[in-house]
Amino acid sequence: LLAAPEQEFRVRELLAGGAGRWPQGLRQAVATRGFAAQVRLAIARARQLGLDPEDLTAIGEAAGRAEWVALGGFFAEYLDVLDAEGVLDYAELVHRVRLLVTEPGVRDLLVAEVGAVCVDDLSELDAAQIGLLADLSIQVPVLATADPDSVTGAFRGADPQAVRNFAATFATPTRPAVTVRLEQSLRCGPKLVSALAGVRSRLPQAGIAGPLELRPATREDSVTLLHCAGEADQAAAIVDELRRARLVEGIDFAEMAVLVRSGRRQLAGVVRALVAAGLPVR
Repeated sequence: LLAAPEQEFRVRELLAGGAGRWPQGLRQAVATRGFAAQVRLAIARARQLGLDPEDLTAIGEAAGRAEWVALGGFFAEYLDVLDAEGVLDYAELVHRVRLLVTEPGVRDLLVAEVGAVCVDDLSELDAAQIGLLADLSIQVPVLATADPDSVTGAFRGADPQAVRNFAATFATPTRPAVTVRLEQSLRCGPKLVSALAGVRSRLPQAGIAGPLELRPATREDSVTLLHCAGEADQAAAIVDELRRARLVEGIDFAEMAVLVRSGRRQLAGVVRALVAAGLPVR
């Protein structure tokens, strides 16, 4: 099973040997890392949607999009190379398992062996993964958990309507879908629950309808919001918070973490500030 960097390396190798298949306007980009990353994501999304290389080519021809036609040809070559090497990427693995499950002998075996299907976080699954779960659970109960406000996996193909469409996907005439809302927080105190409710009220409702009223855990908590003029001020504020936690509250540095939104863009500056202030960083 190929990891994403291994998959991208193979895509770059294939692109290096076939720049001529792409439209003239894209040929200067073919050798770049960014183009390889986009091609990898495109063929993964095609598999998530259940499309074959021939489907991509036909869609491109119907829409008059030469780059889609070229992508379909590249996709076919990519699959041939992976088959020759005896490897799979993750999207291809899910696609082929779905095909395998349609075989009567395999389906009978699954019915005999699988007693239930449990899904840890339904909101992180893409269309192909949801389809696979539906195939596996056609005659057994399904228990799925999800945060209806979570759409953080959408950038890699997660279905933002997965929670809302759960009943339509998994319910059968003999197995109705039952939704249980978990409204007791076990880790967030009243102040954090209030802050989360304020953020949630400004988010689009991608999951179940209606506001979610959480009952807070019986613990003291606090939320502090700092406004910083720029990244330098932000780094200084982080240093001050960590020092205060160590000196005033006695928290060990090994028990602290700094979370950033973009590791590639923000992490280096924060690390430099912590090192300059003499704080241990891993």
